[in-house]
Amino acid sequence: MTIFLVRHTRTSCKPGICYGHSDVGLPASFCMDRGKVADELGDRSFDTIYSSPSSRCRLLAAFLAGGQNVIHDDRLMELNFGRWEMKSWDSIAASPEGNTWFADYLQVRCPGGESYMDLIQRVEHFMEDHIIGAKGDILIVSHAGTIRALLILLNNENPRDVFCRPVDTGCVLRLQNSFR
Repeated sequence: MTIFLVRHTRTSCKPGICYGHSDVGLPASFCMDRGKVADELGDRSFDTIYSSPSSRCRLLAAFLAGGQNVIHDDRLMELNFGRWEMKSWDSIAASPEGNTWFADYLQVRCPGGESYMDLIQRVEHFMEDHIIGAKGDILIVSHAGTIRALLILLNNENPRDVFCRPVDTGCVLRLQNSFR
C-alpha cells in the first residue's frame, strides 16, 4: 500500500493568521496551484481518496479525484485553535496563554480548542477505521498539523521533531508500507 499525503494549496488568509478549523477562502491562484499538485501526482489512480471537509481540502480533493468518490472525514481537520482562530500568531505568542501553549503544545489545549495530542488521538482513530489493514493506494488531502500527526503514527516519528518539519501548501508526501 502507498499513501499519498497532500496538504491543501494556499488560502486567501493573510500570512501570520491562525486559521486551523476556520473554513477560509481560496485565492484566484487556486486553479494554477491545484494543477501543480495534480502534475506532481501524475496520472496515478487511487483506490480510496479521503479529505478533510474544509473547503480548502475538499475542493482540491474533488479536482484530484476527477469524478471518483471522495470520503470526507472530520478527523482529518486541522488542529482546533479555539478562541485563537483568525487571530495573528504574533498576538497569540505575546499572550500568557500563548506562552503556556508554545511551551507544551503537545499537552496544553488552546483556549477552547485542542492540544496536539488531541489531534494525534483524533487522527489515530481515523487510521484505525480506514488505514490499518487497507489495501491499494490511498490519497489523503488534509492540513499540515494532520499530516504531521499521520507521520508520527505511520512512521513512528517523534512528535517534537515532526512538529518542526515544514509542510508547505500543495506539498505531496509519499509513504510506502504495510501499515498493519
